[in-house]
Amino acid sequence: MKYIFFLIGLIFTLSGYSQSWTKQYDYVDECSCGLSLVGKGDKKGFVNKEGTLVIPLIYDEALTFAEGYAAVKKDGKWGYLDSTGKVFIEPLYTEAMSFYNGKAVVSKGNYYGYIDNEGKTVIPIIYESALKIF
Repeated sequence: MKYIFFLIGLIFTLSGYSQSWTKQYDYVDECSCGLSLVGKGDKKGFVNKEGTLVIPLIYDEALTFAEGYAAVKKDGKWGYLDSTGKVFIEPLYTEAMSFYNGKAVVSKGNYYGYIDNEGKTVIPIIYESALKIF
């Protein structure tokens, strides 16, 4: 009987311990592409499943990873990171959405267009609005 209580206590202890890292953040999103968006104060970054900080909390805004990339905002401009934290597309957009079927909606000023997952403009940024249509 002692062993059963010990095992139950151990299970509860370990299950609580495995997620204790979440308490150090104000915001923790679900894991996508192996990383979770986290926030503390007014900064965002990304952690892996174990809670290890992979991408530092240096971004003003961020979207969860989709198709291996995340849109991030720093100093008023949006760009994209890969899952290692390397800047994949330089921050030069007023707005940016997540990739969907290899394309993402971006804007410069009041105009929208689409880029592909290589960062090339595939639909010119000349339209007053845009939706995820691909």
